[in-house]
Amino acid sequence: MLLYIEKGDIEPIISSGINGKTPALYNRYWIIYKNIDNSKYESELLYKTHTSLKVDYYLKNLDKYVEDREYILKLS
Repeated sequence: MLLYIEKGDIEPIISSGINGKTPALYNRYWIIYKNIDNSKYESELLYKTHTSLKVDYYLKNLDKYVEDREYILKLS
């Protein structure tokens, strides 16, 4: 749990209180969602890939494009 707090993935809700055990942990936590800037991948799909490739799926699912990017660029 402390690892996630140190990395900034979660943040304790102080008003929720602690669980009373050792080591004491808070009862509730906020999950911190990080905004990832995918605009470079979107523009890469729109302007740097060959026009015969259909990129509609990848524009809606940019996380899948990041996984398959190497192969798509080779096809392009």
